[in-house]
Amino acid sequence: MAPDETKTDATDLAPGSPESTETAREFQEETRAHRLAKLEKLRERGIEPYPVRFDRDTTAAAIRAEFGAIAPGTDTGRLVQIAGRVMGQRRHGGLDFADLEDETGKIQLIVTRGEVGGEGLSDFSDLDLGDWIGVEGMVIASDKGVLSVRVDKFELLSKSLRALPDIRALDMAEGLDLD
Repeated sequence: MAPDETKTDATDLAPGSPESTETAREFQEETRAHRLAKLEKLRERGIEPYPVRFDRDTTAAAIRAEFGAIAPGTDTGRLVQIAGRVMGQRRHGGLDFADLEDETGKIQLIVTRGEVGGEGLSDFSDLDLGDWIGVEGMVIASDKGVLSVRVDKFELLSKSLRALPDIRALDMAEGLDLD
């Protein structure tokens, strides 16, 4: 890089500027290409990324209404089937956490190698934000007291091919303030 050149990062650009628009477009294209490659790998493994149906039996709001006040570390013994969109992921070795959002709200998912196996945990870790999944598992409260579903099995219902929009960036570009 020449001494008078500066490296521009997408976070340094003013929202709505031509440079930020181009950087965002490039990011979207790279993300889509990466996700299309993941889609192809799923199909090569015989996994249908857009199955016809998943039968859920509850929603995030119904779980909260029924079990919202349980003590930390509690296992309710209630097996549920819930579906929604992956809106957050946190990985900790052989344990993954995810936020699943349906039309009624969010619920935390806990995925362990012991429950879904090594390949299942790897597949879960490979999900992208925005993917739609269906899960079956036990309603519990984590050791920290967060109402959760401990996943026994999960199924990809719809692969998201584009990154979710950055809501804060969109609001700044429109001159809106969320706070």
